[in-house]
Amino acid sequence: MYNPNMIFVGDLWKDRGRCAAAFDPLQGYGAGKTPDEACADLTKWILWVARHRGMDLGFRVTVTHNDQNTVYVTANDSLRLLALVLIEQRMFTGLSLADVSEKIGAKSRNTYAQYEQGKREPSFSQLTRLLAVVAPRFQLAIIPRDAQVIPPEEEVDEETKQWLAEITARQNAMKGRKLKAMRTRRMAKKPAAKRAARRRPKGR
Repeated sequence: MYNPNMIFVGDLWKDRGRCAAAFDPLQGYGAGKTPDEACADLTKWILWVARHRGMDLGFRVTVTHNDQNTVYVTANDSLRLLALVLIEQRMFTGLSLADVSEKIGAKSRNTYAQYEQGKREPSFSQLTRLLAVVAPRFQLAIIPRDAQVIPPEEEVDEETKQWLAEITARQNAMKGRKLKAMRTRRMAKKPAAKRAARRRPKGR
């Protein structure tokens, strides 16, 4: 079994008090003021994807970071996390179940579908073949357990800065809508007479 040794790797960016964690295999991201907050936000994203696919029951995800450029994604059920990656990457590349089944030489579409359902565990060679078809941008890596997977140090470019700013603005907008909704609910709970008194001009 791959549990619990399958580790997926993502990216971590830090710029001017903002942090963003990205997990490309699921087209996911998280943001926050600290790396821990960004990882927590990314965890919520991954769990949302699992819930959207009806695969969240008993599913737990952990996202950690090395405080530099890398985040690590693990799960209590690695096959289910792998299944989500296969689904999202297949859809991203525009392939159908039949397309993938034909490309990997499966006898039936149901054979590949079991991988996407987390019901069947691929061998190392099978997984390599699957990724070559549905996720050619990614590859398997065998590394020491204590390895720190750090990409070459590079400055944050303008495109990444803009992306970070958009994420921050989106989060602030969401917080603003939540606060407005909370105020509306509080006002609705107050007696009508008190609300009217608050609106009545002074001296009348």
